[in-house]
Amino acid sequence: MIKILKYITILVILFISLALSLNQKSKIKLRYTILPIENSEKVFSQCSRGTPKYAKIIVVGDSINTKAIEYLIEKRDTIIGLVNIKIENYTYQLTSFKHKLKNFIYINANITNEEMENKLSWKQFPIIWCDGNSSSWGAVYDIKKNVIIDFQTNGPLVSMIEKI
Repeated sequence: MIKILKYITILVILFISLALSLNQKSKIKLRYTILPIENSEKVFSQCSRGTPKYAKIIVVGDSINTKAIEYLIEKRDTIIGLVNIKIENYTYQLTSFKHKLKNFIYINANITNEEMENKLSWKQFPIIWCDGNSSSWGAVYDIKKNVIIDFQTNGPLVSMIEKI
């Protein structure tokens, strides 16, 4: 009887731990903005990392942009595996674009600091960083495939999944 209670207690503790860890993932909220179309082109002028080729800046629905952010949260362990970052410590700027008849979202991520917290201009104008390694990174989200196909930090290339 004591052994059964011991096993039940262990199972309950494991179940609660699992439930709490899953709940933590869903509670992560990322700070992001959708750049205005008139300022979006400038985000592709990063000086320390490659950016995707694009034919045209486009507008997609809010639900699609939200899906890209949700993908970052869902796959954050994979991103952390590429470079040691905490995705919740970044500010994200999203720009939608078309290339070879496909639609993508470019995610411009920059470490959030006090200066960033106090400035609202990050919601209007692209942040361009030179150097900085993982303090600034960019990713291309394939809308149709619901996957990130390119991820680069400022500095050396971290991972290339598929070149657009």
